[in-house]
Amino acid sequence: MKPGTIFRWSQFPYLKSGEIKPRWFISLGKTSLLSPQVFCHLCTTTRNINAFKKGGEREKHDNFTFNPEKYPFDEECILDFNERPYSVPEKDLKNNPDIEVKGILTDQDLRMIYNRILQSPSYSRQIILDIHASLNAIGIINLKKPK
Repeated sequence: MKPGTIFRWSQFPYLKSGEIKPRWFISLGKTSLLSPQVFCHLCTTTRNINAFKKGGEREKHDNFTFNPEKYPFDEECILDFNERPYSVPEKDLKNNPDIEVKGILTDQDLRMIYNRILQSPSYSRQIILDIHASLNAIGIINLKKPK
């Protein structure tokens, strides 16, 4: 799945906690094709807007709000850069009837997301390197490499 692809997964099976429910994702990139198994790195969004407001439990988290008038989401969604990404086997994404692609982010949006991920305490150096290589492969170049 190309980096920047926005999709809805109706029965996402890899929950860290909570109930199985439809979730929105953004594909960020994947591991090298030389890996024994290729994993796609996905970030998810939340509709829990209040958690990011003053006094909310995520008030101090770096985040970005996707407005449905500008982005292909059904409603306002927030990307929390302090949340760990999901790394899902690529084979689980291909031809999956529970996944509906909704759109794709612009290069500018992907650059912004990458630069904020670079500052995130929740993304490992290896995942950032995978995302860096994936973005380079689609022509988004001159990105800072992680230290």
